[in-house]
Amino acid sequence: MVTINKITVVLFFISTSLVSAKNDVIDVTSLLEERTTLQLIDLQSDYMRELQGYITQSVLVPNDENEENYIQNQVTLEPKVVYVSDEDFSYLFEANVRRYAGTTKQWLVAGGDIELPKTIGFQALLDSLNGGESTIPVVVIDVRTERELNADGKIPGSHNIPIAKIKEAFKMPENEFFQKYGFKKPSKSYQNVVLTCQVGGRANFARKLLQKQGYNHLRVYEGSFLDWSNNNGPICFPNDKDC
Repeated sequence: MVTINKITVVLFFISTSLVSAKNDVIDVTSLLEERTTLQLIDLQSDYMRELQGYITQSVLVPNDENEENYIQNQVTLEPKVVYVSDEDFSYLFEANVRRYAGTTKQWLVAGGDIELPKTIGFQALLDSLNGGESTIPVVVIDVRTERELNADGKIPGSHNIPIAKIKEAFKMPENEFFQKYGFKKPSKSYQNVVLTCQVGGRANFARKLLQKQGYNHLRVYEGSFLDWSNNNGPICFPNDKDC
């Protein structure tokens, strides 16, 4: 009977220890203070990365991979690991790890650096425009011609600079740019400018042109207007009020 009680007590403490390890959460202040000594493993969805970004120099676990296999076979884990997720993934790691469950926006506001993927999908772009949920406000530039916009419509909230004019447009002084195109010229360091066109080709070409001018943080909506239409995204026309 005594032996059983001892076993019970031992198992209780083991169980308690495991639960504590699984719920070892690090807050944004501590993460910022310890960042240089930590390895960050990002387990967010592609959608969340597209919408809010991810902490700079994180190891990004691909969504189409098995998380456990990827971490075991593709990642050399360092002594101090923090994974980023709103879910408990501590079972993926053999050693004790900590979890950052805060938002990328909280990290940015606290003074941390973030990156955004070079492409963005329909849902993340829609939510960026409508819900204000993106960490950095999105600026959408449509590089199609005026004729295309008048015939087919455009993404509400987007701005139009035709591909033939975009190179010279971004050489303009800020005041001239604003007077001509009706929105503030993005700086070279601004991280959430999304380029779009009809199917993605011209948007990618526009990014290449502007990269030569030092704009290295531009993003592309690869499906562009065709994907937007196929997903029944809202459409407006240039002459519509509030378009």
